This record gives sequence, C-alpha cells and structure tokens, in this order.
Amino acid sequence: MSAPPTPSRRVALALLAGLLPLAVLLGLLPASSAVASAPGGGGGEPPPLDVTVTKTQEPRYGDDLVFTVRSSGSEQTATVVRGDEVLASQEMTNSIAHFAIPTLGRFRAGTEYRLKVFVATETSSGESQLTVKPWYVGAHVTIANPTISYSAPLYGDLVPDRETVVEPDGGTMAMFQGEAVRSTYVIRRDGTFALRDLSMTPGVYPQAHVYYSGDASYGPTSVGMGSFLGEVTVVRMPTTTSAAISGSVVSQGDPVSVLGAARSADPGTVADVKGDLVVWAAPAGSQDFTEIARAAYPGGNQALPVSLTGWAAGRTGTWTIRVGHSGTDISAPSVAEDLLLTVDAPGAMATTTGLTLDRATTTAYGAPVTATARVTAADGSVPTGDVAFLVGGARVATVPVRPDGSAVARIPAGAAGTRAVSATYLGTTGHAASSSSALPVRVARVGSRTVVTSAKARHRKVRLGIQVTSTAPVAGTVLVRLGSKVVARGVLRASARGRLVLVTKRLPAGRRTLVVSYAGSRDVVASRSRAKVVRVR
Repeated sequence: MSAPPTPSRRVALALLAGLLPLAVLLGLLPASSAVASAPGGGGGEPPPLDVTVTKTQEPRYGDDLVFTVRSSGSEQTATVVRGDEVLASQEMTNSIAHFAIPTLGRFRAGTEYRLKVFVATETSSGESQLTVKPWYVGAHVTIANPTISYSAPLYGDLVPDRETVVEPDGGTMAMFQGEAVRSTYVIRRDGTFALRDLSMTPGVYPQAHVYYSGDASYGPTSVGMGSFLGEVTVVRMPTTTSAAISGSVVSQGDPVSVLGAARSADPGTVADVKGDLVVWAAPAGSQDFTEIARAAYPGGNQALPVSLTGWAAGRTGTWTIRVGHSGTDISAPSVAEDLLLTVDAPGAMATTTGLTLDRATTTAYGAPVTATARVTAADGSVPTGDVAFLVGGARVATVPVRPDGSAVARIPAGAAGTRAVSATYLGTTGHAASSSSALPVRVARVGSRTVVTSAKARHRKVRLGIQVTSTAPVAGTVLVRLGSKVVARGVLRASARGRLVLVTKRLPAGRRTLVVSYAGSRDVVASRSRAKVVRVR
C-alpha cells in the first residue's frame, strides 16, 4: 500500500488537477487528458466533486475578498484562479476552506471579475465560479472652517467612511455656487485640499457645494452622499500696519515724515493690500485724534513716506502720532503702534537724555526691565517735565523727572524677540526735548509642557484630553500623530487656558501609540507629550 500524500504533494496534485479543466477549456489539452492524467486514476472516470462558494459581501477596494468554499469528499485542496493566474490555494479542513484575498493591487474598483475555484483530491476534482466587483472607497467631504478671509483657500479633507489604507489619487475637488464652478483643486494624497476663488468677494454664499470627482479607487461624492452643502462666508482680509517716524524730536519748521506699510495678517491670502494710509495726531496723553495726512497706498508691503512737515510747522509740544490702513471692500482697516513726536519751540534750551537698563535679556512674561533716564540741560540746570519710555517706538510709560534729573520706569518684558528701548524727554517751554540712544533688550521665549490628560477609544476613534502649560498664555496648533501620520489637528485658543479636546480619524484596531505635539507660538517654545498607548477597537 502506498504512503498517504504529504500536504505539499496534495497542494501540487490539487493545482494540477484543478488547472487541467482550465487547460482543456483553453484548448491546451484534449478533453480525455482531464481524466487520463488525473493522479490516482483508475479504470473509470470518478464522479466530479460538488463545489459551492459563499461570498459574505462585495468587498470595498482595499479590503479583502472574503468567501468560503465547501466541497464533498476528503483531503481536498481549493485553488482560486483568475485567467491563468493562481490567486490563492489552501488545503481544506472538514471539506471547508476560508479565503481572504487582498483586493489592493490585484483588482480595480468598479470592475467585474469572474474567478474560478477548483477543488481536487487524489482522484477527482470539481469547480465553481465566483463573481467579484470591488466597490469604490466611500468618503465624505469635511470643511475646516466655512468662514474664510478674502483670497484665502477653503481648506478641507476627504475622509474615508471606513478605515482603509487606500489613498485618494488624482481626483479633483470642486466647489459650485449655483451652476457656476467656483474653484477646482487636485486632491493631495493625504486627502486634504485648498479651494481658492478670488471672485468670491466678502459676503455670504449659501448652498455652496463642495464635492469630489472620484478616482480609480475612490467614488465620487454627491449631495446627500458625501458632499459638503452649506453656507460659506467670506470676510475682509485682516491687515497689519507698521510705521516708523523719521525723528522723534524736531525743531519747529524742520522736515519730518512717517513711513507706513500694510499687509495681510492671514498667511493664506494672496490678494494685495491697497487703499489709503491715514495719519492721525493727538496731544500726548489725549485720545482726541485728528486726521492730519492721507496718501494712497500702492500695495506690495512697501514702506510709503508721508510728510508731516507742513503740519508740524504750526505746532509745538509732544504729540502721539497714529498711522493706519483705511481698509477697502476686500481688506479690513488696521493701525500701527503709536509713535511719539516732539516739536520744540524756537530758542528753547538744549537738553540731552541718557538711558541705562538693569538687564539686557529677560523672558517673555518674565521679570520686567528697569530703565533709568537722566536728563541734563546745556546750561547745567535741571529740567522739569516728563520722560516717555518707548519699546519699539511705542510708548509704554511716562514718568516725571526727579529733582536730580533722573526718571525711572519698569518696562514690561512683552512678546519674545529683540526690541529697542529708548527714552524721550518731552520738553517744556524753556527746555527742548531730547531722546536717548536706543538700547536692545532680548526677550526669550518660555518653555511649555504638553500632557495627554485622558484617552478614550470608541468606534476606532480616540478622544484625547490635552493640556498645554507655560508661564505665558498658550495658543497655536496642536497635532496628534500615529507614527509620522497626522490623525487629528486643532487650534488651541488663548482663552482655553491650555485645554483642548481632539478626536482622531478612524485608526487600525489594536494597540496604537499616539503622540501629541504643540507647535508653539511667538512667545512659547513647542513641546510634545509622552507616547500614549491606546487600545483601539
């Protein structure tokens, strides 16, 4: 009696037996070969095996094709074939075999395939057919914020309806308003997009429709089936105005001017800021501002000079000068930090002002800097009046001159960066104003600490409680990463006191390690949490 066939030999025999009918169908062998060549053949043709295939459901592209093969007989091997390609083969247990064939890279979404399933024993074989047509990956469109600045993109994500490793590839995002196509954008492989339309001037746009055209793997979206349909609001671009003055102390009749520039405060915008630069003045200590000059601003973030010589020729004393952008239909108004200008009367006694600081460095929101100014007159007398202390050209304190000619003020650290501190004696009718040289003060950013305070997994998503702490107010972007992939993002508002809750995208099941990172801000250094291990299910 011959030894029973080994498992590897049964697989080889099954493949041979299973593929013989295919070879006959293709005309590669005569019909008689299917019986005569079957291993273990005897005097008569064995009855064919009864093979049934049960598919649980039509797979979505990227998922496995799952089905079960059942057959009569024993010690069988099931083989799945597409054309002349063997997709899978395995020995059956109790006449049953369970298959899970990956669709990724083997099939195309939306294409129908006819597969053959062969079952073979040592003496007989049977076959059945299986039809498969992988579904396109379903997804829905999410919008990060439906309120945008003029000329800034409408940011969003194409989010798969279920967990998948398949990425969108080459499809187009489009935004409709009524029948008009507002903007199109070829989607990024991470599913993000940025739709920009310069014709959408500030206003409210109801029933904006953002949809995905689909690609080889992802199906198109439509209203009620994944598209975004809602109201989009476009607001005027926020702007920032900066200004400097040619001299903080001048004699009546001397030339004096300001340099002003305006730009968008939203980094996502592309439109230029134009309009007018406006200059206002008020007596020092007063808020009664009057417009004293105006000039058309050409845009391009260039510094535009605006002369104040004619205005200053008819005035003396110390004035607060304010420079701003007027705003337009597409850009919002803004003002720069106030400047200080002293116009001396003819014949006033000349003075000099010196300045010393108790420290050259500090930290944001840390210890203030003590500034000491000393005012002397050309004739040796001690001037009276006030000294204004300025940081970056903006007045932060005004204190009277002491009998010894000194004036002392504590200067707040302010925002991180290097800034110039100076002192200006404001003068009187008998003593001319004067300014010190500017001294630099470096304000360093402060550290931060990011902690995951809670983590709860549900429906393959993780809800994270996050706390960012620092000695300065914290605000900025917070990201959650799984490895190198960003699975959640949010913006931490200064009013939130460092607390934020984020929910991740759908994650693969199992133990997953998440890391939360805070991007930092102008005043606060970035930080990241310790790795948080979460069981996703």
